[in-house]
Amino acid sequence: MMKTLLHICLAMLLVACGDDQTTSAPPQVTPEVDAGTDVRVEPDVAPEQPVPRFLELNMEPGKAVYATQTRLLPAVTVFDINAEPIPEALFDVTVSPADAAVAVDDRWELKTQGEVTFTACALLPGADGAAVCGSDTVIVDNTPPIVTLTSPVPGQQLDIADLPVRVQGTVEDDHGDVRVFVDGVEVPVQNGTFEAVVSPRFGVNHVEVTATDQINPNTTISGIDYLFAPTYVAAGVTKPSFDLDDALIFWLGQRFVDDGTPAVRGPDGALVTRDLVDILNLVLLNVDLNSQISNPVLSSAGSSLNIDDIDIGKPFVDGSIVQGGIELYVQINDLLVSTRGGIEISGQSVNLAGSIEATMSAIVRLDVTKPANGPVAVTVSTLELAVEDASSNFASADANAVFTLAQSALRTTLEQILLDTVEDAFIDQVPALLQETLNSLDSALQGQTFALDLGLGTPLTLNLDARMTRLQTFRRNRLEAGLSGSTSVDVPRVQTQSRGVPSMGAASAQPFFQSSRIQIAIQQVFINGLLHTLWDAGILELNVTDQLPITAQNAVISAKIQPLMRPPLEGQDATLVLQLGQLELTIEVLGRRDVYGVNIETGVDFDLVDSSLALTFADVPRLRTWVISSTDGRPLLSPDALEGLLLTQVYPQLLAALSGGLSFALPVPSLTGLANVAPALSTFEIAFGLQREVALREGWIVVDATLDGSFQIRADFGFTTSKKLCTSHPSPTSHRGFESSSAQEVRCSFIWTKTTLFSSVNRPPNLSNRKTTANSSPKK
Repeated sequence: MMKTLLHICLAMLLVACGDDQTTSAPPQVTPEVDAGTDVRVEPDVAPEQPVPRFLELNMEPGKAVYATQTRLLPAVTVFDINAEPIPEALFDVTVSPADAAVAVDDRWELKTQGEVTFTACALLPGADGAAVCGSDTVIVDNTPPIVTLTSPVPGQQLDIADLPVRVQGTVEDDHGDVRVFVDGVEVPVQNGTFEAVVSPRFGVNHVEVTATDQINPNTTISGIDYLFAPTYVAAGVTKPSFDLDDALIFWLGQRFVDDGTPAVRGPDGALVTRDLVDILNLVLLNVDLNSQISNPVLSSAGSSLNIDDIDIGKPFVDGSIVQGGIELYVQINDLLVSTRGGIEISGQSVNLAGSIEATMSAIVRLDVTKPANGPVAVTVSTLELAVEDASSNFASADANAVFTLAQSALRTTLEQILLDTVEDAFIDQVPALLQETLNSLDSALQGQTFALDLGLGTPLTLNLDARMTRLQTFRRNRLEAGLSGSTSVDVPRVQTQSRGVPSMGAASAQPFFQSSRIQIAIQQVFINGLLHTLWDAGILELNVTDQLPITAQNAVISAKIQPLMRPPLEGQDATLVLQLGQLELTIEVLGRRDVYGVNIETGVDFDLVDSSLALTFADVPRLRTWVISSTDGRPLLSPDALEGLLLTQVYPQLLAALSGGLSFALPVPSLTGLANVAPALSTFEIAFGLQREVALREGWIVVDATLDGSFQIRADFGFTTSKKLCTSHPSPTSHRGFESSSAQEVRCSFIWTKTTLFSSVNRPPNLSNRKTTANSSPKK
């Protein structure tokens, strides 16, 4: 018992003699026993207390950094000389600096920021008489540095006059050595301010500023989006709208008119045409010349002549773009005319039953003009028709002799009938077919409307209009049609402070591929003008209250910058990049208000779907978020929750609306007049295809397309095997490369090894017997 009293006295003496520079908590003591408690009588001699060797102190809960007002519990373990814990060992705890924490019951409440050291010492000394102590230093820091960006202003529109772009701001922190990084590069901090010069690119530029006090493990991340463009194009003033001359250009190359190769047969047996001349050749093959004949073609006293059938054989058509229009050369080498009747010569009747073989040629000059306020007009300015050679195979030798006379009235009459028939049935139809093709380019995008509804804001109707304002031809090179474009939404403007549509500068005058058939170029600035129109109409003013993972009174998204298409950077595999920024999400919950910044980038490619230009977006965008402000200091949404909201609830709706507004049908000519000229061509169809991937070239989005005509051939065209033209075919059931069968619609095959569909002989016409229109001049 005396030893126990001695230990207690020694402990009290140690407490009384403690360091005056520290604050200490009351030592742990053995609790008193209440009166009346049944206590077993202990022996007079108590066991000796183990001598402490070392002590471990850990302040709990364990964290890297604590905020003030946090209460920590000292967890102390005292070990003996055998490194075994001493149960119920007594110890004392002190803190330094003395005012950094105060004892509250069995815990310590942190009061100041900075490094705070807690020290615990066993009440019994060690074997050498020295105190046995352990310490734990904690870091107290309420918040990381506070960064405020002062320039540029969020959403600010800058141009080349604003270079260089200086990122400026202030940083505040109660203690610590503050370091600031702008886009990953450290910048000096002087008196709480910093500045960095950055090099902007065209489009939405995101600046990320990070700051650390090297104490708090949390790094402050702040951001800002601004817009940079060398110039801006004015947008609508009274309503969201944008107008641009030459917003689109249709480029029809020489290979669109004539690529020098005949039509081919597709895998399914259909005839595939790839240029205008192929179509005209197909028309000429299938035109019903017989319907143009009014029998008898010659009737007088004792004489009559009927033409029972005209077979055009294998025609050849050649076409060239010339200054101001298109010039066609038509050659018919195997014209076969079946005749019957008789003619009276010197009182004797001569039999005209038999046939006439002839060759014909024509030169047709088509003038293509576009009046300022009217449709495209195609007129024949030059027409030269000639029967170059003709021979008869009448039953009567006398009739053949009469026909061979150069000035024979019979020959002259027949030649004139053939010329008139070909002109009326074919040549007179060509201007209408070409005119329909060109006018389809003019009318396809006129008066288009697109309903856009994200389901998170006000539904909008986008008006899109594009119409031809110029039409130019360049000899043996191209025919070029420029279209002005306009977009509008009939609602009041939302973004009244916008400088206009960002532009990279004047687009190239010739962004086209020179070896193509047909190309459609859309100015990049026109696409951005359309996006500006939608933004100005409020398409990105969204209410997402119901989409939040938390209950909020109000949650809205607002775009400080218009959506923008910019060229991809190195390593970005896309035609264009769509940028959305600076989107600001504001959430209000129970009097607190949090504002988040959002920047989204996604790759954009173009494709042809059912002859429509459609947009496809990358599945996963690049997403950057940051906290702009929070009244509570701690944002309501975690980064994961915020990204989940954007990727699942907002991003898909945005893409659906934008892709709907930027996708439109290309002007595929219907050529409805073909069936009127040649009823067998009623199944002829035309569709666009892609020659190569859609490309961004010098300020233009260029679609290099093919224009393929497809025609399912009938086996019952009315051909017979009795024509002299067919006698060279080894098969008695074939004619002009088609297989004959019963009068039912089937798919036919071409006998390419035996015959060709079109003639490839291009010999200059002999126009000695030409027929020339009144407004033409002979071709030299």
